[in-house]
Amino acid sequence: TKSEIQRGGTANTTVGRWVGQIMTKGSNKRLGQWTWQLFRSDTILTTITAYRVCQEKGNTGELTAHAQQHALPLLNKTKSPDPQNQILKDLKQFIHQRHTGYKARQ
Repeated sequence: TKSEIQRGGTANTTVGRWVGQIMTKGSNKRLGQWTWQLFRSDTILTTITAYRVCQEKGNTGELTAHAQQHALPLLNKTKSPDPQNQILKDLKQFIHQRHTGYKARQ
């Protein structure tokens, strides 16, 4: 978009006894589509908070999350980006990488 400000994003908040169980945390910094936390207790648990744009392709407005998530792939020469479906592909890849990386460290 024309603006340097990108509104929106996601956040995870943890309180109480769970705070001490956080092993690591992070986010999709490129587009702010999700945040995640990895907890260790009796088992390993990863929570993900994600935002999927509700607009489909078309005129969505310049300052919407859809417009922001549509503009970045265009810079990389992606033809006809589809933010509403791209997040599903990106999340699947992220979950696979996290799972594979954790299993490799065990």
